[in-house]
Amino acid sequence: MRSARLRHTVILQESKKNQNSAGEQVISYNDLRRIRANVVVISGVELIKAGADMGVEVISVLMRYTSDVKHDLFLSYNDNTFHVISIKPDDRKRRMTVTASREING
Repeated sequence: MRSARLRHTVILQESKKNQNSAGEQVISYNDLRRIRANVVVISGVELIKAGADMGVEVISVLMRYTSDVKHDLFLSYNDNTFHVISIKPDDRKRRMTVTASREING
């Protein structure tokens, strides 16, 4: 894989539930690792064809293969946090495509 294709940086994160001073559950994210990647935001037309909810933003992330990425983790990209929904390594485990989504407020 050519490193020039990996022009974006995503941050692999784990979530933790904590309580604030009022006793409310608060979710915080801890950074695990920075990863060079090529990030593509899936267009609305593609989402409609796939029958996806329009209140969701989906990204496709091409990166070098790593076993660190798991379905219960998150990716931070452009100050937004996306939940990992799909991990597809290639046959040789040299690279992988990770699909992640987040709900859009508003």
